[in-house]
Amino acid sequence: MDSNSTIILANGTFPQTDKLLSILDSAKQIICCDGAVNKLVASGREPSVIIGDLDSADENIKQQYSDKLIHIKDQYTNDLTKAVNWSLAQGIKSLIIMGATGEREDHTIANIALLSKLLSFLFLVLSSNLPPLRSLVY
Repeated sequence: MDSNSTIILANGTFPQTDKLLSILDSAKQIICCDGAVNKLVASGREPSVIIGDLDSADENIKQQYSDKLIHIKDQYTNDLTKAVNWSLAQGIKSLIIMGATGEREDHTIANIALLSKLLSFLFLVLSSNLPPLRSLVY
């Protein structure tokens, strides 16, 4: 993964490992789901774009980054789906998705289901703070 990477940061568990934070720091752009922007800014990083229904982003952050807001009111899709769809519309064909798992099981399941639909036409990397599965199997 190089500095040409586009990252979508969802509002699950924020990246914590040195490797994931290094990838985040070297990204060409960070497309931030609206709730995740609170964590991103708290970590000292800035979003390239903030996408979602904007119900979770702090008001101060929305004001600070008003020129980077993409408000999509659709309540039938989650913010990660909105961010992926927007990325595809921009011609982005390769994504690293961070924060798609963790804090809410319903969001984790929906996010994994979304990824399974996209694998046939989009190169995706889903990153997690957890160790690789092979290290958990004995």
